[in-house]
Amino acid sequence: IEKKIKVCNKFIKTDNKKRSIMRIKIMLGGLMLVVFGLPPTFVARASTYQSSQTGETVISSVKDGHSVYSAAETVTLDTEILGDVFTASGVLNIRKLVGGSVFGVAKDVNVFANVLRSVRLVGDQIIINDQVSEDATLVGSKLVLAKGANVGGDLHTLGRTLELNGQVSGDAYAAAANININGKIAGDAILQGATITISDTAEILGDLTYYSNKEAKIAPGAVLGAINYKHTPSSKWFGTFGSFVSMLMTLVSGAVIILLARHKLERLVINAPKAPLKDVGIGAAFLFGAPIVIVVLLMTVIASPLGFIALFIYGLMIYVASVLVSIIFGMIVAQKLGIKSSEKMTPYLGLLFGVILVALIGMIPYLGPFLLFFMTLLVIGMMTRYNIALWRKLRHSKDI
Repeated sequence: IEKKIKVCNKFIKTDNKKRSIMRIKIMLGGLMLVVFGLPPTFVARASTYQSSQTGETVISSVKDGHSVYSAAETVTLDTEILGDVFTASGVLNIRKLVGGSVFGVAKDVNVFANVLRSVRLVGDQIIINDQVSEDATLVGSKLVLAKGANVGGDLHTLGRTLELNGQVSGDAYAAAANININGKIAGDAILQGATITISDTAEILGDLTYYSNKEAKIAPGAVLGAINYKHTPSSKWFGTFGSFVSMLMTLVSGAVIILLARHKLERLVINAPKAPLKDVGIGAAFLFGAPIVIVVLLMTVIASPLGFIALFIYGLMIYVASVLVSIIFGMIVAQKLGIKSSEKMTPYLGLLFGVILVALIGMIPYLGPFLLFFMTLLVIGMMTRYNIALWRKLRHSKDI
């Protein structure tokens, strides 16, 4: 393993400029695919095959250690990769060493091999079974650092349940409804949760600071440093006024959007995705890819005005998407409940249902913001997919 690490470090040091250019090409290509419906200008040359038993897409080789950009229902990395991994999928399995970092959005993520840099993962269930040499950021419903796994840097988590059975060499920052610490944290631990348990097999070498509405269950001798408990009530009255103002602004903005684009909204609802993970991936690509393009434009003298325009459009689209979450999901809920109204009033009724629905989801501790973020990604993906289809239709009509 030491020989492999030396090879990867050599690759990182000697080809740093080449890797940076490759990352930019990958993100630009993904963004072009999302925004303009054009094929990406760069694709890492990887050999893949479809498993006849599981149906998963298996990446078996990557030429010259290129980074991997992939999108499929199930992605399995079955070859050593010296570069980075960018993926959006239903299931992600990493079975061989990754010399760079891993950036992934998937329903289920399983890391069975060493990652020599950092991991940034968003999903429903994320399990780390091996070593991550640098930092790890995990966002999901169930997060597991398995026994024998090790995070060489800091651990940042946000989810419903955290099971920390392995080792963290740095500090641990965790927010979850249920937190169970059974492994070792070499640095400090800053935790926020409803139920926090630190067992007799746990070992926290630094200080423990935790926020909760009740005291944590801490085994004697499990924390070597100081223990700081900060009581946080389950609700705060001053948050009610802010929520009311936010709901009122959403209602007003949503009514304006419905007035201007009611037919387009109805088409979005009718064409609601049957495979929502695909639209979530498209939304994530736009959300995280567009800022890179904007920064590149702003850094150039000639294209800087275009960069400012793109920045304005990007911010406007994010805000509109946050409002459309209430409208679209509210209309879907109204249809599912069989609530009927006049054709003109249906979108407004959906907006009202949606605002209430978003407010209720936002009240869910820790998981609520995560669900709203995924809903926003889904809506951004739907908007992008609709605009791509419209653009292709217009282009086809011109060709005719």
